[in-house]
Amino acid sequence: MTNPKRRSARIKTTLPVRWVRYLRPIDGEVTDINMHGLFIRTPAEVNVGELMQLQVQLPDGALTLFAVSRFVGVTRKGRGIGVEIYVIDPIDHQRWLQHYDVTLARAKQGRRGAFPESGADAASNLAAGGVKIVAPGSRPSRTSVAA
Repeated sequence: MTNPKRRSARIKTTLPVRWVRYLRPIDGEVTDINMHGLFIRTPAEVNVGELMQLQVQLPDGALTLFAVSRFVGVTRKGRGIGVEIYVIDPIDHQRWLQHYDVTLARAKQGRRGAFPESGADAASNLAAGGVKIVAPGSRPSRTSVAA
């Protein structure tokens, strides 16, 4: 199914995720990803627009990112939270894109289900998407948008 509002293809996957909320970890499962966000299956709830600190376990190790909740509720995949990546370290950002590209390629080969919604190049999609790339140890600013 095609959705013209999406900036990149959404791909089914399964990844462990830990959300640090009020210094308390909440474990969940990522059920799909795109270049700009992910869906977390979890019974926990937040307000739409809330900033969330997430640790996603990729096959090559964990990465930390900050995301903004864009959807909270029940979908075909179950109860959960759809988030958009807001701030991510440049190295983790490259790892995220590499994981996305590999997962998308496997989905196109039929190894996983996918929701092809765009054939756009990862770098150009991300540059247009407004994801903030922030160096380790620095604080995000409103002007630190990916080039």
